[in-house]
Amino acid sequence: MAASVSVPPEASAAVLAPIAAGEDAYVQSDQPTSNFGTVMTLNNVSGTPEARAYVKFTVTGVTGTITKATFRAYTQTSSGSGYELHQVADSSWTESGLTYANRPAVGATIGSAVNFTANTWTSVDVTSVVKSNGTYSFEMNATSTSLKKYASRETGANAPQLVLETAAPISPPAAVTALSGSTPQSAAVNTAFAVNLAVKVTDAGGQPVSGTTVTFTVSTGGAGGAGGSFAASGGTASSVSGPDGVATAPVLTANGTAGSYAATAAVSGVTAPASFSLTNTVATGPTVVTLNPVADSYVESDVPSTNFGTATVLKNVTTNDTRAYLKFAISGLSGTITKATFKVYTQTSSGSGYELHQVADNSWVEPGLTYSNRPAVGATIGTAVNFTANTWTSVDATAYVTSNGTFSVEMNSTSTSLKQYSSREGQNPPQLVVEYTPSATVGTLTATAGSGQSAIVGANFATNLAARATASNGSPVSGAVVTFSAPTSGASGTFIGGSTSATVTTGSDGVATAPTLTANATAGSYQVTASVSSVPTPVPFSLTNTPAPPPATPTAVDVADAYVRSDVPGTNYGTATVLIGRTSPEIDSYVKFDVGGLSGAPLQAVLRLWIETTGTTTYKVYQVTDSSWTEGGLTFDSKPAFGGLLATSGATTAGTWMDLDVTGAVNGNGLVTLGFTSGSTAGKNFGSREDAQHAPQLLLTAQPPTSGDPVILAAGDIACSPADANYNGGLGTATACHQKATSDLVLSLNPTAVLTLGDEQYNSGKLTDFLTSYDPTWGRFKSITYPAIGNHELGTTGAAGYFNYFGDRATPLEPGCRSNCKAWYSYDVGNWHVITLNTECTTNNNNCVAGSEQDLWLKSELAKANASGQCKLVVSHHPKWSSSSFAATDIDQLVQDMYDAHADIYLVGHMHGYERFAPQNPAGQLDTTNGITELLVGTGGAFFSGFLAAQPNSLVRNNNTYGVEKLVLHQHSADYQFMRDPTSGLFADSGTVTCH
Repeated sequence: MAASVSVPPEASAAVLAPIAAGEDAYVQSDQPTSNFGTVMTLNNVSGTPEARAYVKFTVTGVTGTITKATFRAYTQTSSGSGYELHQVADSSWTESGLTYANRPAVGATIGSAVNFTANTWTSVDVTSVVKSNGTYSFEMNATSTSLKKYASRETGANAPQLVLETAAPISPPAAVTALSGSTPQSAAVNTAFAVNLAVKVTDAGGQPVSGTTVTFTVSTGGAGGAGGSFAASGGTASSVSGPDGVATAPVLTANGTAGSYAATAAVSGVTAPASFSLTNTVATGPTVVTLNPVADSYVESDVPSTNFGTATVLKNVTTNDTRAYLKFAISGLSGTITKATFKVYTQTSSGSGYELHQVADNSWVEPGLTYSNRPAVGATIGTAVNFTANTWTSVDATAYVTSNGTFSVEMNSTSTSLKQYSSREGQNPPQLVVEYTPSATVGTLTATAGSGQSAIVGANFATNLAARATASNGSPVSGAVVTFSAPTSGASGTFIGGSTSATVTTGSDGVATAPTLTANATAGSYQVTASVSSVPTPVPFSLTNTPAPPPATPTAVDVADAYVRSDVPGTNYGTATVLIGRTSPEIDSYVKFDVGGLSGAPLQAVLRLWIETTGTTTYKVYQVTDSSWTEGGLTFDSKPAFGGLLATSGATTAGTWMDLDVTGAVNGNGLVTLGFTSGSTAGKNFGSREDAQHAPQLLLTAQPPTSGDPVILAAGDIACSPADANYNGGLGTATACHQKATSDLVLSLNPTAVLTLGDEQYNSGKLTDFLTSYDPTWGRFKSITYPAIGNHELGTTGAAGYFNYFGDRATPLEPGCRSNCKAWYSYDVGNWHVITLNTECTTNNNNCVAGSEQDLWLKSELAKANASGQCKLVVSHHPKWSSSSFAATDIDQLVQDMYDAHADIYLVGHMHGYERFAPQNPAGQLDTTNGITELLVGTGGAFFSGFLAAQPNSLVRNNNTYGVEKLVLHQHSADYQFMRDPTSGLFADSGTVTCH
């Protein structure tokens, strides 16, 4: 019987011994049938012979969330190379039966331990594997031919260990509910359901409960009935809820019988399980349509101006460079494309064949295409090789051809041997063979989510509107186009981008879910409708915009103040009518305010002090986090420590008030302590609260009431590499890798859109890093993110990681492009036209210079915005102006375009800090009439860089506070406010830009 260690509910950590019934051993390749389960060591060596060690643990009784798990082994030998620790999925091995011949297979490397000395503990972080109760096996694999030995469990005290750190116990589960999308749904017989069954476990207060085992049960069909089975586990499967309370079952596959049935998800202690409605449908074969190209031609580098559009062949060769282009048009397909195959009839044999590439630009025409004007090619779709003459060759293009539309491709030879294919003018025209499953006709459309809600004007509705399309037989219809429409005037709402309508396609479950709806600025009740072409009556959703509550008047009362002296460290001066700051003897002053009437952080907080000393010496104001001191008890010996510097004064004049911005110290209601002192032996005197007419004041400006206008949040230079020393499991450190904290800030502010300003993922923009670091943090609002490309994304060839992660959100002008894409595009948010540029000028085909494609496009976009009376916001990674070494020197033409068209705001990153410039012309001169306001916000979380000398017209600079820029986009202006990450510095900045 395997022994285990249980963790009591109040424990915050536990050390687990290996399995007591002989569950660690090593195996050796030169003795493949020998067992080494009872020896005192675990041997490890590579080469010949090879020795590997296996260790097994059982974890039970953990009720909280496992926040960290560490594997530890006591080494009896020193080593520079150490060992790799691997996961072992098969835990059926036993200590007394394990041999080299029957050893279980090992999985991915979890981590490694190197450079250790004998008689010490080595460790590897296994948090990624050990997440809940269960049995876990590991293999220790040497990485060199030097023998390494570790203490086995037979040694007792030095046995391998598994150290668990757990979060505080969570509330017991009270409810389990099926997630939208996982019910109802259907699948063709013997095929997998598109959406895995998933539930959310919550406590009595509706909060998510993690670490809870959920048992999913489904009918397997029995004697001929409809049913399904989970991958590798039949009719039941278990899953543990994550931090969000969500537990997801393995893939469910329909059996061979059509019909409807139910599945359930149960949690121990919860009386009502969640239920899922499932239907197995009769499989039907796909509909096949064969299309010929609407245009094709080839181009040759030695005759760059010649057109070959009427030729009966398409040619392909590397020297002279000859390429073939083809264009196909798909229209009228109603359903889901399951396969698309490109076919071309070859007139020559070839071992090397051709590569088929995507071409995003469909503007070329058959009679006008030449080598000189040929469109750029994108990602490789596939290849065809080793074919003989007079046969059809084919390439699978399913990943490229996914819907109705126009699709261009290029055939690129990979050798110097000439290859020829029949063109559309020839006897065997090229083909695009499309297989698709036709959509059934929608007979009924019903509202499934979102009706009956209310939201405060300007706020998002909590539940997205959703409607389900079904055929006349009640089965769900996928691929149906559903249009959600809100009123165009009066009380209403807008979808992402400020539109009152949104078009969505139903999924395999027949459900279409609208984007987030935001209540406009008018209070009242109204209806949003969902419609499809085949159903005459739209489906209504009843919604209400409620008025915003009037903001409370914020107050701040000086409840205590005093100064302390180093020369009389035990004396209290709480009753003095003055506050003093000086250096020798050291005299520091403290003031405590009781803040009330705020609904969150204020827009601004200003400390006002009555000055009683004239002089040029400045004084400094600091945050003090400890507010437990009392006016009658404060002394130099008991004074709390000063924290971060908030503000530094200028020269002082006796008999006047002086104001200093201390916004960063006030997060909401409650006690706020500020400390101040002087940098001079002459000292400064201020009025205290005992001088009632001159008592210190804290002047608060509350956030303005929600206007209903769109809110965008922006920052660049965001996510650390998982290999960064400060990554810390994604949580970062005090000074770096704050991508989690800044993303939590974004989520709390509920924006209409999020603008990322380049360098989204360090260090090289690899897709794996995007998925590991960016996606769990800033990826949580990917659906409303508008990204800009930065230099670090180009650490991966063609910025393929960036383009594959963001997909068409980063390339709306080149759908499907996933490498070396243009990366410039535009969109509207409210009355603002937002233009995203690619300022990677050395890698974007020099598209920053006069007459370039991007330059001409930018001028056109700005002109259209001016013609429509829109405000203009331009976004890119590189700043034109910066008090650092990061100012771009190759974007002058683009900046000139902005200035000529009266662009209002230029929003950038690149320098890891915050800087705001006054409106300027391209020469960097102050221009309050037509100048561009540059906001540099490289504070998304990665790390900070330094400033040099302040540049002309630089108004504000900071490089110790992470955060995002909040922009409220009004009809003819924008309010900006730097929203700080509360886990970093204290910096604050806000104001308004009026459109030209």
